[in-house]
Amino acid sequence: MTSLRSVATKARLVFLKKLNVHPEKCREVQFSSEVLPGRERFALLLASSTVKVIDYPVMEVIYSEVFSPTAPIKSIRFLDDRPRCLVLGLKSAELIIVDLSEDPTKKKEKSGRLPIKVSQEELTDMDVSRGRAVMGCSKGSVAIVDLRTWKVLAKHKLFNQIRAVKWSRSGDVAAAVAVGEKGLLIIHDAAEQASSYMIKLPAKVCRFSYVEKGLLSASVCWAGGKLVVSTPSGTLYSGEFQGENTKLEPITQELLSKSICTLCPVAPGVVFTTGIDHVFALWDVSSENRGLLRCDAGVAGFVYDLAFHPAGTGVLAVATGFGNVLLAKTDQGSLAQVGKHLQLRCRAYTVAWHPTNEMQLAVGTQDGKVLVFDVSSQKTNVFGYHTKQRTGIGSVAFASLPLLSEWPVLLATDNNQAYFSKEKDGLLQRLDLIVNGLENHKVWCVSVVPQKNLILFGSAQGKTIAVDSLSLQIVAESRPEKHALTSLAVSSNGNFVAAVFSSTFFSVFETEQLRHKGKSDGNAPCEPIEAKFHAVNHSCMALCWSPFDENLFAIAGTNGEVKLWNLEMCCVRRVFYGAAGNKTVLTMAWSPIAEHRLYLGTNTNSLYQLDMDTCGNQESVDCAFEVDLNLDKPAPAPCKGPKKPSMFPSSSVADDIPKAKGLEDLLLLLSCEECGDYSPLREKPHMGFFHKDLLQGTIDKEVEQHVVKMNSNMALQLMLTGGDIRTTVEFAKEQKHLTPRLVALSAFVSKDFFDETVSAFIDQKKESDIHSVLPFMMATGRTEELLQLLCDLNFHRDAAAVALSNFERDHPAVKKVYMSWAARYTDSAHYERAARCFLVAGEKERMVDTLTLYQDAKSAATAAICAKRCSLPSELLLLKAVRKLLASADGSLWLSRLAEEFEMPVVNGLETLCQTVRTFYRSTKPTEESDEDLFSVPTQSFDEMLESYGSLFSQDDADFVKRLQEGAQLVQTIDELQAFITLEVASSLISTGSVTEAAKVRISQKVAQFDSGKYIHFVMGMLCTALPSA
Repeated sequence: MTSLRSVATKARLVFLKKLNVHPEKCREVQFSSEVLPGRERFALLLASSTVKVIDYPVMEVIYSEVFSPTAPIKSIRFLDDRPRCLVLGLKSAELIIVDLSEDPTKKKEKSGRLPIKVSQEELTDMDVSRGRAVMGCSKGSVAIVDLRTWKVLAKHKLFNQIRAVKWSRSGDVAAAVAVGEKGLLIIHDAAEQASSYMIKLPAKVCRFSYVEKGLLSASVCWAGGKLVVSTPSGTLYSGEFQGENTKLEPITQELLSKSICTLCPVAPGVVFTTGIDHVFALWDVSSENRGLLRCDAGVAGFVYDLAFHPAGTGVLAVATGFGNVLLAKTDQGSLAQVGKHLQLRCRAYTVAWHPTNEMQLAVGTQDGKVLVFDVSSQKTNVFGYHTKQRTGIGSVAFASLPLLSEWPVLLATDNNQAYFSKEKDGLLQRLDLIVNGLENHKVWCVSVVPQKNLILFGSAQGKTIAVDSLSLQIVAESRPEKHALTSLAVSSNGNFVAAVFSSTFFSVFETEQLRHKGKSDGNAPCEPIEAKFHAVNHSCMALCWSPFDENLFAIAGTNGEVKLWNLEMCCVRRVFYGAAGNKTVLTMAWSPIAEHRLYLGTNTNSLYQLDMDTCGNQESVDCAFEVDLNLDKPAPAPCKGPKKPSMFPSSSVADDIPKAKGLEDLLLLLSCEECGDYSPLREKPHMGFFHKDLLQGTIDKEVEQHVVKMNSNMALQLMLTGGDIRTTVEFAKEQKHLTPRLVALSAFVSKDFFDETVSAFIDQKKESDIHSVLPFMMATGRTEELLQLLCDLNFHRDAAAVALSNFERDHPAVKKVYMSWAARYTDSAHYERAARCFLVAGEKERMVDTLTLYQDAKSAATAAICAKRCSLPSELLLLKAVRKLLASADGSLWLSRLAEEFEMPVVNGLETLCQTVRTFYRSTKPTEESDEDLFSVPTQSFDEMLESYGSLFSQDDADFVKRLQEGAQLVQTIDELQAFITLEVASSLISTGSVTEAAKVRISQKVAQFDSGKYIHFVMGMLCTALPSA
């Protein structure tokens, strides 16, 4: 246990790689049990019901699909009996199995509607094992479903929402836990005769703080033979599973996080947990000294607002970016007693206490809600308001508005509008509907001066707007500033108000300035009010007034700097450098019970307490201390030894043995030295280092401890200190932890033992890390087996390098490599690469056949040339290539290459004629200016243009052109139409020396058939004989 805790205190959570696979939040991650060489496969469920399956570290997305938002995915799991299959659990409690070994978008099995739930019930969690799924639903239904037949094997019912279900490692026992139940459901699945019973959780006294209902979480997992359960209060229970006699005991330590979302066993007796406020923790559930090993915060958040209780009790409310509302008792002189009272799904931006009901606190949230709840331990009553736009509420306050209500009314702003509460629950109403002129301002913040009957608003234009709370009329406005007014701070007796712009300046007004109307009549604009005091070149993100002297206030900004101001003297009285380290102070509050104490909220989710009276005249402050609001971290154990862990952690307890026992050990060792019998020391492992006869026993015990803790590498290192190489290597074989170093050491035992070790090492690594065993396989003459393995793993370049380095070109092993490589390229439709491999392998016919799988003109020409050079039948390939090239806009170069390769001038003649047809086709097309004309009259008639082209062909070419015409395909494109015309003209030129009327008729009919005669301009130009006069 000591070793486990010492390791845990030094552990760190390390992000191996940040995966930016989607702009949305990731809801769930599942790893596949399939063994892939050098890769790990995992699936992601993203917030938009998108499922992605990715291979790490190559980051290849092998499956991605977005499912309908009307049927979102709630959970995903890989099947253990079919690791290439992914199960998707829909919100409607239906299941889909996606087979990743084939086309995942087509190969799916769907369960359809399963008879496991009542109407309006949704799937909340799912787990799979041995071809069966256990499903939990929102109204307490739990069912076991066969994933091959879709038959419901068992069905059970609890009274509350199921939060988590989990199969045991053996797959024959399932556990289900629900919110609000006093126990968890256990289902024994035996040949479809499932039995179930409840295991009760022991009663535990704890205060249930208010947590939004959707965030109440409970979870369950199996850690070896132990059952571990978390409850909504944040308590962890564990115990050895013994059927109905199982007893679960609570772990007394708790996190400040009052909700544990996930439980995951990571080592024997060790469980990893995560909380909704980004707290990661490791727990020891194995020994009698169960408890928290370590906890860390995942990411930092902001402290957005602080507010002291108006009654002066010293209770401080804190709003954080994690959605936590914390209550801190400051009357004891420290911030040690910080507890979470409210947990939300989103950020908490602002807090305000009710002026008359001292137990009520209002919280403005990121999603446009204002929650008002009771902070007493006996009540958790909550009622809420929301805006129609659902934008973040940045400021809230309570004000007395007699025209609206006899009770204080809630006011809120969202950086755009000001709102007020009309009823106890419901939609917030726009205040500019009853306050004329407020609609002209973009309101950012609100504050109240009850002593002067004033409501103050800060605007995006930097104005301070004063509204009379009795008449609900604007009575004063300040002049605009270049920055938005982000917060307003009112002095304790209401005589002054400070405007904070979160920049390098701030302003202070007297409230008497703002009480007098600045309007001469109802329509005249307000005369701008000038601030009494305006300070520039001072970093000011937050400001607070002293409740003991209204001429004193403090400002804070970047670099953790705090300045104490005297308003009467208009100067800085003191500066506290680094009061919050180098962090930015976002909010601050002056203690109502300690005259010289400030509280600073920073951008790292931490709160500082600054005691100004203990700082003396120091410029650099060390009188402020920090409280991390993420969690209550255990104090790390001091590290006195070396940074690297010892090979003997269990024996190292000798360093902690008290002095008296150490003296007894010394006397016992002396007695053993005198009599020569060291057997009395055998039960003391830490004494095994003082005699050779004892050392081996100590080593054996330490090795056992390393094995139990799954630290096989350290166990092997320890065994080698004994010099017994054979035993060490045999142990590594059993544990499948052979390394190149151990293989090399095995050569010192014997040649046969070395060969056996090499074989074991190859068997261990050949599927997961083939490159590490490559030299061993070549050295032991297993080169052909190595080539087969490399090809099976798609390392064809590696295989080709090994094959060509060890065999002649015509060796069967070399050919086998290239044939495998060609098959891989053929499967991926890279036929030109496959043809290259077939050529090297001597399979010339297959090379040509593979190229013909492409349908483009250039590939057809390449296939024809390759067939001729390899003395294979090439006539049909040539005809196919010429047809495709004539119907291709960029086929001229390849037609010339074919004419040269096959020594056929007719191909050059067809290429020249085709270009002429294309030119005539373009020249007869009507221009945009002459849309009403059917065609453009050519400057030279079609017959005159072709008079000299008869010399391009001979009578011997007639048969070749005729065969080209016979194999012509259906005309579907302009290029194919032009190729058809070229062949018709060539055939007519060969037979008569000119274009015959019959040929023109066939061309006209084909053009008329193509696209309903849209391209008739060619026919009109071809038939046109009268040229325009000069």
